[in-house]
Amino acid sequence: MANGRKVRCDRWDAKARLTEDQVWRAYDVFGRSHWVEFLAWAGNELPGVKIPSRNSMYEWYDDLSAKEAAHRVKQAGDARKEIGELAETAALDAELVAAYKSMGAKAALLGNKAEAVALTKMALGLADRQVDAAKLARELAAERRARAAGEEAEALRKEVSELKAALSDAGKVNRADPAAVAAEVDKLLGRKPQ
Repeated sequence: MANGRKVRCDRWDAKARLTEDQVWRAYDVFGRSHWVEFLAWAGNELPGVKIPSRNSMYEWYDDLSAKEAAHRVKQAGDARKEIGELAETAALDAELVAAYKSMGAKAALLGNKAEAVALTKMALGLADRQVDAAKLARELAAERRARAAGEEAEALRKEVSELKAALSDAGKVNRADPAAVAAEVDKLLGRKPQ
């Protein structure tokens, strides 16, 4: 109610079927600008919408002023929820999430829901780049570890090859003297030579 009068059921914003966001944006612009500036804004942003007289607009503004605090609290809650959902999907650390939620809530309380969401999306983009950089660093580290493991495996293959060659040579020497091999085996097994 403005000035003790009932709110008209055919208010200009209802007749024009403005969305809630458009109504509150018009409210913000009307409160911060001169009449001529508001008309120019409405002509650009709300084409085809008939704006009523200046007095009717002031009554409309007074009506919405009484509802502004509740709207701001609702808008802040909506923005905080939306920002929270965005933040949960990103791999952000807790401090960054809290900071951007706080900034978003503050911007929403000031009537800048779109700005709050835009700031959060920008932060999430940065976080995505951080995640990509961390992933690349992990992949490079894994590649270095794989290269080192490959070099170590090659060194082990070479050692095994050398041991096989040494065993092969050792077997040839012992094959030449079977009695010496049998004596050595008996000695190792703790048996008496026969």
